[in-house]
Order: sequence, then structure tokens, then C-alpha cells
Amino acid sequence: MTARVLVVDDEVDLANVLHSGLKRAGYDVIVAYDGNTALRLTAEQPPDLALLDISMEPMDGLQLCRALRARQGDALPIIFLTARDQLTDIVVGLDQGADDYVTKPFAFPELEARIRGVLRRCAYQRQATEPALRPLVVRDWTLDPRTFELNMAGESVRLTPVETDLMVYFMHHHGQAFSAHKLLCDVWGYKPGTGGPALVRVTIRNLRQKIERDALQPRYLRTLRRRGYMFSVE
Repeated sequence: MTARVLVVDDEVDLANVLHSGLKRAGYDVIVAYDGNTALRLTAEQPPDLALLDISMEPMDGLQLCRALRARQGDALPIIFLTARDQLTDIVVGLDQGADDYVTKPFAFPELEARIRGVLRRCAYQRQATEPALRPLVVRDWTLDPRTFELNMAGESVRLTPVETDLMVYFMHHHGQAFSAHKLLCDVWGYKPGTGGPALVRVTIRNLRQKIERDALQPRYLRTLRRRGYMFSVE
């Protein structure tokens, strides 16, 4: 089945280049040059993935992200296209529900690789709804990938799909440490040398806010000097 990609960017030339490139790559493409048009065009044709520029008017990419999330929920993968390469801007975008970000200027093969990686994760998440998939259990922690629910000794939190993917990986590798680049390859599906460590840092930070009593002094999801991140429930 051909994936439908929504491209929203007020740089008309860039949006048209992305349209042509994605069509050649085999995607069904919807292009809009502003957020309101994007919402109108996708009302009857919901996209399978959205590429959103952040700096647009009158509705910016962050507002559009929230509107699309309200309509399609967490199941819609969103990648931000932005010229803002500072970590604070990236954090804001990811906190709004984006799955990934690509900073301008970018090479089209890199963007296409990011799209493939996100769509692969979404395909896995759809498979995770199958009844045969069992919850993961580590000590008195239980994660149900079908519902994105993590139960920690009787206390439950709901994770995002990306956070769920990361926790599935950590629970399968309990007590082992992994670098940000290793996680990008194994969890996000990127090739070595691609993807930004900020994506991992922000996801780890958001997870800690949900599973730690003190996110600044994590007990379960720790950072180990020169080794990376490790999940451990003693």
C-alpha cells in the first residue's frame, strides 16, 4: 500500500521540490503552503505521515502539529522541517508531538531515510496491536505495547509511541548501556552516522519525567559516563 505524505511549507519552491522527489520515491503526496489549507485538504484524505515546516503564518507548524494530533491521534507520524537548529527549538517541536526533525538545508536522501525509518516504526506499532503480542515484564514493571501503558509497581503512565519503542528496547536489554547513536540505529532505524542525538536526549528526558520520581536524579533510566543510557529496575 502506498503511503500518503503531507508536505506543508510556505517556501513554495521547496514544497514543490519535495513533492516531485517523494512522488519519484513512490509516495502519494499532498502539498499545502499553509496550515489551514493542509487541514482542509486532509479532512477526507488523512495522511500516513506529515512533513511540517515550523516557521509559517498564520498557523505555524507547532499549531498545525497539535491540530493534526487532535484529529488523528498519536498514530500519525510527524517530522518537522526547520531552519532552527538550536536544541531549544528542537525540544519544543518534539514536545509538541513530533517523531523526528530535519534541519534545513538537508539532502533529500537523508530526508527519505528519515521517512522510511518513521514509517517502519509505525508499521511495528500497528503489529503491536495484535493480540498475540504479550506485555513485557521486568521485575514489577509491565509494558503493554498495544496500549502504550507502562505499569510501575501499581502506578501506571501512558507513553507516546516513540517512548514505547524506546522502553521496549530497554526492557529487552535490561541492565545494558547504549550510546545515543546505537539507540538511533536500533530503535529509530537510522543508518550509522545519520539522525541527531538530540532526538534521543529529548525522548529520554520525557521518559524520565514520566517514570522517575526525580527526573534530575534518575534511578531507573540513568546516564553512565562514556557508556550511554541504561534502564535498570533493582
